[in-house]
Amino acid sequence: MTLLEVQLPVRNPTEVMQRTIDSLLAQTTREFTVVLSDNWSTSGTELIERALAQLREAGIAACKVTPPRELARVEHWNWLHARAEAPWVKPLFVGDWLEPACLERFLAAFGLFPQAGLVHVAYHLHQEGRPAMAIPQVVPFGYRPPAVMQESVLRIGHQFGPPSAYAFSHEAFLAIGGYRPSLPIAADCLFCCTLAARSGVVTIPDLLANFFIHGARFSTGLSARRRATLREELTYHGLLTYHAWTERRAVPWGGVARHAARKIRNYLYGR
Repeated sequence: MTLLEVQLPVRNPTEVMQRTIDSLLAQTTREFTVVLSDNWSTSGTELIERALAQLREAGIAACKVTPPRELARVEHWNWLHARAEAPWVKPLFVGDWLEPACLERFLAAFGLFPQAGLVHVAYHLHQEGRPAMAIPQVVPFGYRPPAVMQESVLRIGHQFGPPSAYAFSHEAFLAIGGYRPSLPIAADCLFCCTLAARSGVVTIPDLLANFFIHGARFSTGLSARRRATLREELTYHGLLTYHAWTERRAVPWGGVARHAARKIRNYLYGR
């Protein structure tokens, strides 16, 4: 059994998936497996089969799984992640890609800090028709324990990037119950913040992942759902605060209030 399982949740993939697969083929390590989960695709199935063949020909263990029925987007993530057979899980979305050293750096971090629940890297944001934008991490490489992250997520909120920029402990995933399907926009934000506050975080400040917002992606339509996004952001932050309070942990109430005010102000000014 390998230490790391890369998981691709897939539904009706397009040709942008090839860049994702090419980045896995280019990794400087082969100490990982790949699982493609086809959520009852009605198109693009030939791309899935081609991807499996390419990975296997390159000596990378790869397989395809299918949920028992068609699932909603976040439900699909939970189903796929729950069945992982490796101790660490690396989500990777169709269209996103990793730099060649990315998985090797993740594996090194797992070995140095096995107590962490989450490991994340800096990344580039790509949008069609716009130049790439670097999204750096402002803290140096290393482990930040739960006590530090509890205060940080309440004061700042989500700071870990999209799923393609992080990996997580499978044990920690099961312990918190996965993602919340009731928050389809902010599910990954709440998930990462909860893991960070409970198990700590390893930050790798190098730009090792690429997040591509293409036409077939869920993120593409979020600009038209600003009110729903604000509602989910305030909800997930409220949940984090509530859990910290009920567990008698220190709550930076001033930071919580400033975070909420900042989100509302950005919404009102169209940011």
